[in-house]
Amino acid sequence: MYSENYLEVILTSVGWDFYSKVTYFIWALNLHLVPLILIMLNNWRSTLSSQEMGTASVVEMRRNFFDVGIAMGVILLFWMPNAATTYKPAEYIEQIQNANVSQSENPEENAQKFTAAQQNMGVTADEIPIPPGWFVIINSTKAAVNQLKEWLDFSKQASAMFAVMGSMKVDDPKVQDELNRFISSCYLPAMARYQNRGDIPVGELSQKDIRFVGNSVFLTTPGLYKACTQQNINDGMCLGDPLTMPVEYAEQSGIETTFTNSSAQDQNGRDLTSTSTPSCYQWWTANNDDDHYKSVIYEHPGLRDTTFDAVANDAMSMDDLGDKVDGLVWYASKNTADFLDWTESNFGVGDSSTAKDLTIQMAMRNGTHELIADPDEPNPVGIEEKTKQAIVDGANWVSDIAVFFSAIKWATIFSTILRALEPGLMMIQAGLIFGSLMFMAFTLPISGFSAGSVIKHAMFILGALMLPLIWHVASMMQEGLIRILYPDAYNLLDLDISLKSMLFMIFLFTLYFILPTVFMRMMSLSGYETAQATSEAISGLSNPGRSGGSFVAGKATGLVGSQTSKAAKGVGGAYTGFVNKYNPK
Repeated sequence: MYSENYLEVILTSVGWDFYSKVTYFIWALNLHLVPLILIMLNNWRSTLSSQEMGTASVVEMRRNFFDVGIAMGVILLFWMPNAATTYKPAEYIEQIQNANVSQSENPEENAQKFTAAQQNMGVTADEIPIPPGWFVIINSTKAAVNQLKEWLDFSKQASAMFAVMGSMKVDDPKVQDELNRFISSCYLPAMARYQNRGDIPVGELSQKDIRFVGNSVFLTTPGLYKACTQQNINDGMCLGDPLTMPVEYAEQSGIETTFTNSSAQDQNGRDLTSTSTPSCYQWWTANNDDDHYKSVIYEHPGLRDTTFDAVANDAMSMDDLGDKVDGLVWYASKNTADFLDWTESNFGVGDSSTAKDLTIQMAMRNGTHELIADPDEPNPVGIEEKTKQAIVDGANWVSDIAVFFSAIKWATIFSTILRALEPGLMMIQAGLIFGSLMFMAFTLPISGFSAGSVIKHAMFILGALMLPLIWHVASMMQEGLIRILYPDAYNLLDLDISLKSMLFMIFLFTLYFILPTVFMRMMSLSGYETAQATSEAISGLSNPGRSGGSFVAGKATGLVGSQTSKAAKGVGGAYTGFVNKYNPK
């Protein structure tokens, strides 16, 4: 994805469009030749004072070769737009729209935004030619920044998942061992595949779901927990072979892994055997609608339910979570039989197993309570109308348990502050890129198409392109600070106006404004110094004898001269001593 920022795409499109018009105008009038002519005139004047015209012409040719050659390279790579390297605003806007659709935003509203931008700012939907050098630098930097942001998100997701697993307090060592194996064999490999999914569209990972390990995206995406169908493979929508239970663990658990295929035989006529274990989908849910492991019905309990059974009673008995369903809290703290009897008598279900399944389904937040509460949907367990709301309340209460489990609950407390900052941050980045593009059309010709000028612009643009990564890191640091300052806060209403709050706001201002400003300043200074060193080095190569010379060449020559002088003195002294010793007067 090129960008998440509409404003950046729009302003960059306007900037490149203006840039192309200016450069084509200068090119059409052949004004770009003026700096080249001035370079050659300057070199001719510099060599005119030489008494040996032959030597002078050689020096002038060397200067022109370097100076004019570098300028021509700058023109072709970093100044003149090329039809083979284009900026594609329509494609980038579509990427943002598709990303927003996956986040349940209105695609029609997004399309209207770009249409309004086209009308009000003159943004073209056509591809805009840009110089190939900037095309490579900008796109490669964008790709690197996006990948780093994705890695940071995955590290945060994985950290949150491990924190959730740690907070569950699974006392049964057998369940804990199975959960650990599932994480290492299914969850983490699925993370890696999700990260490298390429062009296959996959939904967004939910960080508010109690099922961190069995994330619904992993359960439904072909080639993660679940096997791909032939149609998935034909459509190019398969991420690979399904992730499965380890053979060693399956055999320890009494799950059949070896199957005889009587329809296939080896060269000696013996039936071939194959090894297969349940997919992660079957392991987690115990459902048999996966195409991977169908030779034998998977009859073991799903790890999702097993894990919940091991932690639900302990979690539901915590009084500080609220009292939305007092009876549920009370009976959940008792033994399982009393708890199931209470659900049967209050919810009107037919048997205890159904009551248990219903409660687990509510707790895992899989949407069953929504079907029960919807009058247009069938009633799957025959519950009376008067008890439907009680179930919905119970499911909502269990959602609070999910908040309790979630290690990232504090990350959303100041989301309103971050959302208020985002438009301003996006405008800053878009304005920096836009301004640099506008000036580049003029400054490169004025500077004589020097490599130093290109480096200055490149460092500035790189700094602007890396700002989203800095702000992304800042948001993660913000979350960490929230956990430290407000460990017990659930929403903004719990916060008070205090010195702690003021310190937090100052820290936010530093993260989102002062640090990026210092970073941009450092990038600009680095570009300036690098450009100076490059110019001096090129100057020294083109004319080692020029007054002032190259910094690099001068330093090297001085070092060699100094060491040579010392060596000569040493040799001379040794020779004098030898002569005096063996040839006395």
